[in-house]
Amino acid sequence: MTKDDKSVDKMRVWARITKAEAERTKDGVVTGIELNILFDDVIANKNILEIHFTYSAWYRPDRGHVELKGVLLMEMESDDTEKIASAWQKDKKMEEKLLTSIMHNINYKCSTEAILVTKLVDLPSPLVPPRIGMPKKSTPVPPPMGAA
Repeated sequence: MTKDDKSVDKMRVWARITKAEAERTKDGVVTGIELNILFDDVIANKNILEIHFTYSAWYRPDRGHVELKGVLLMEMESDDTEKIASAWQKDKKMEEKLLTSIMHNINYKCSTEAILVTKLVDLPSPLVPPRIGMPKKSTPVPPPMGAA
C-alpha cells in the first residue's frame, strides 16, 4: 500500500466489542471527557488485518470512566496485512492514512456503543459532536433550489 493508494477508502471494515465496563465513581457535574484509544495488538490473519484495541473515556473531575475492548477487522490484500502487522510489531508505526481510518472506525464504533453502557451508570455519552461555526465574513445565502 502506498501513500497514493486509494485502497484504504475501499476496504471492508467491521468491528466487534468484546468487553464493556463502566463505573460512576462520584456524583456531580462532569466538566470534561478525556478519550484514549490504545492498540493492544495488530495481527495479520490471511487477508484480514485484526487491530485489537482498548477505548477509554475518563469523566472529569474524577466522576467515572468507561472502557471498551474490541477488535477492528479490515479486509485487504494478504501481502498488505503481513507488511502492516510486521511494521507495527517492529516499530509501532503505521501509514498515516491507514492509521486515521482505523482511529475513526474505532472511535465511531465505541462512542456509539458506549451510549448504552454510560446510560446504565448515569454518565453522559462520550460522543464528541462536530464543531460547527459560522463564517467570520458575512456571505450571501444562495436561494433555495428551484427558486427563480
